Amino acid sequence: MANTASMIPMPGRFNEPQSLRQLTRGRGFAAELTGFLIPFARQDYIYQEFDFQETAITDNPNAMWAVDNSGGAGAASFATVANAEEGTIQGDTGTTDNGGVSIVYDMISSNADKNPGMHVYMKIDDVSEAGLEIGYSDAKTDENTLAVTDTDTAALANGVTDGAFIAYDTDGTENGMVLVAGGATDTDTLAAIGDSTAASPITDTVFFNARLQVYANAAYANMDAGSNTAPDAILDAGLSVGPDADVLMRPSIVCVTRNTTAKFPVIDLIRIWRNRYA
Repeated sequence: MANTASMIPMPGRFNEPQSLRQLTRGRGFAAELTGFLIPFARQDYIYQEFDFQETAITDNPNAMWAVDNSGGAGAASFATVANAEEGTIQGDTGTTDNGGVSIVYDMISSNADKNPGMHVYMKIDDVSEAGLEIGYSDAKTDENTLAVTDTDTAALANGVTDGAFIAYDTDGTENGMVLVAGGATDTDTLAAIGDSTAASPITDTVFFNARLQVYANAAYANMDAGSNTAPDAILDAGLSVGPDADVLMRPSIVCVTRNTTAKFPVIDLIRIWRNRYA
């Protein structure tokens, strides 16, 4: 009788199991299936996913995130929404002009040289007078304040020297989302994500996907075109500037109100990744 155990596919029977080399063998790097399965190449990637299905935002695995708010009138930090379908967290900016809420990864441990990235699926109830940034950076002076101080002429501030962000701010004249990146070596630079003359790709109460990929001295972002354009279209932007290698950063999301009406950002999913340390 044949030894059936020898026919069972097990990780230890493959050459470099769950590695990028195994994944791309016979299909290459450009294949759609490669892109889909990259998070499972755990030999080469650190990958974490947060669906916020726990009772409290402080429950594992979410305990590695810190939530805060600017302390304005009525402001409330991100918290799990009771009985929300499939789990979400919601924050309240409060009614103080420029007040904000943030969710920040505890560890400052992502090196731009290891190609960190993040994917966020979220919505804001009212985008008409609001600011939002999704990104990686070294520590901010105030985590509840935007680091991108100008979406018209790129400027990183709030204590940030190296970072890359997907940014939106109605205080600027730019209609949509922009990619902003810079570092100690590179001058802060921005690029419109998609057509800067188009209507904003985010709309009131509608969930959207935003994805950011960071490199040493480069950055790339894309997001769904949303309801304002073709539903299958992708808006994107890339920059050949960005944070320096060996500067440690962490992911964060900040939402602020730009008037005295509270904004309520809701996050359904955060995914983060980076190359495994070698």
